[in-house]
Amino acid sequence: MPRVFHNDMLTRISFLISLCCLTACNPLTRYVIRSTPVDLPGLTKSGESSLSVAGGINSNAGRDVQGGVDARVAYAIGNQWALTGGFSYRGEYISGPNEQEVFLSYNPYASDYANIRYRNSNGNGGLVYFPHIGGPFYLLGAAGGGGGRFNFMDQGVYHDTSYQSPFRTGFFDYYVQGGIYFMTRHVDVGCGIRWTLYQYTRVSDNYTPEQEEAFKVNDLEGTALGLAQLYGFVKVYKFHRIMSFDIQWSLDPVFASNRVDYNGYPVSLSFGIGVDIARLLRPAQTRN
Repeated sequence: MPRVFHNDMLTRISFLISLCCLTACNPLTRYVIRSTPVDLPGLTKSGESSLSVAGGINSNAGRDVQGGVDARVAYAIGNQWALTGGFSYRGEYISGPNEQEVFLSYNPYASDYANIRYRNSNGNGGLVYFPHIGGPFYLLGAAGGGGGRFNFMDQGVYHDTSYQSPFRTGFFDYYVQGGIYFMTRHVDVGCGIRWTLYQYTRVSDNYTPEQEEAFKVNDLEGTALGLAQLYGFVKVYKFHRIMSFDIQWSLDPVFASNRVDYNGYPVSLSFGIGVDIARLLRPAQTRN
């Protein structure tokens, strides 16, 4: 028995030492995609409208977080149909090593570093269908598209060589969305899924081919990436539903699992304030 225990401990110690002696080559992440706000008009009949502004973040579920602002507008053109549009902006500055040094190993490039400043934005518009299915419940279906830019400036050292490269890309996006929500006089709660296809165009950078491959930004021109957002939201209303306080969140499980050739932000969260302009302008006795 003691001999078995002794051999087992030696095996475990040897395995741990082997892991510690491996060298990892994981450059600081370069992101090329993020989720955008979903359509949540909160309308019930023709002539209603909404305008919302929110502060939002996108995250890789780790230390990297982009922050910015979202603006959305919607107008009901019928008792079950609405037009929507919006704009979203994010920025971030991150810095760190271009390669990681593992405990008890030697990596000649462990001092390589990068400083990256992100700037990205997009705008889109769409058509929303919101049929009432009974009681306080509504379905939501939406489709639309738009486009934008996903840019960053990258400066640092890679394999003992200094570099500075602006990375610029444009994209077109097309989305479909479905969901269900519970609506009352004072609160809306809902969930659903939104699938967006991003088509990349006009990609440019000053990286070497080796850097493009290491940073996972190679062959992006003409690439189509899909993003599936599982989302949820809460809207709390005040003043006869004239004003709302909105919370929205989403997660893309595929990007979160790192099973995609490119890096993205799979988590989003936003807090905002909305106003029903049409309801605000009505006489007080007709707002209910």
